Amino acid sequence: MNRALLCLFFIEIVTSSIFGDSNINIFNQIFNKENQIPMFDIQYEIPETLVGEFIIVTPMANCEITIFPNKEYIVIVDAPSHDLWNSFGYIIEIDNNCYFSPGLGQRKYFNELTQIHYTNFGFFYYDEFLGRLRAIRKKDIPLPVSECFAEKISISKRIVKYQYFDIQGFDKLEFNEIENLPHHVLPLYHYLQIDNGIVSITSTFGIDGEIYTIFEGFIEEVYSSTDIIRGIIHFTNGVPYFYIDNGTAEIELNTNGSIKITMLFSPDSRYQREIPGIQFPANLILEF
Repeated sequence: MNRALLCLFFIEIVTSSIFGDSNINIFNQIFNKENQIPMFDIQYEIPETLVGEFIIVTPMANCEITIFPNKEYIVIVDAPSHDLWNSFGYIIEIDNNCYFSPGLGQRKYFNELTQIHYTNFGFFYYDEFLGRLRAIRKKDIPLPVSECFAEKISISKRIVKYQYFDIQGFDKLEFNEIENLPHHVLPLYHYLQIDNGIVSITSTFGIDGEIYTIFEGFIEEVYSSTDIIRGIIHFTNGVPYFYIDNGTAEIELNTNGSIKITMLFSPDSRYQREIPGIQFPANLILEF
């Protein structure tokens, strides 16, 4: 244990001398100078299940982590209304367990040794503020064949008219009655925009306020008539997987201009109001 920590301290010093405190993009540094970063004296192999690109499923921020075979990792965090930032470091092994080491440089994603727990879908770890966070392997979800991809559909940005949960045995539960945000925080509103079949659903604090979350995906058309178009929204990695079951939603577009989106949704557990008899995920209805 002490030897590993001494190695970590040595790497912190040497890496600082290589990179300094400049504002050069860390993402480019780790790829362009990967071989210049000193390695541990203790040699070991990390499991192949850890190597590759992963989505860290968190609320609000799009967070990705890439783990290299030589035990280096880089985290890229892209949160709405904030600048993109990066953090990198090493995976170390202690008593047959793997840990993320604290990041190298000024800004750290992991502030202390953080144990990695393996799962069938990737791995998880515990965050001081957000609790258990799971990481799933990143995958590029391809657009369906041209006759199914709803590229003919475009909708200019519009605000939600009604946002509610449809739960058997209850009247319509307004979204903000469940999403019990602190008193000083404005209610959340959803916006929808479709650009040639590519969907963006944005929630903001108040009307046109600061962005809270962004759900992005594309529409696969499953039914069309003179009166209605029905489709499936496939959300592509990132934030939706924290909230939306299976990362999909149903969409209906009517000739009268109305749009209805239905998704199995779980509110952020930190702000979830407890109401007896209600279990999540539950159907969230967004009407535009």
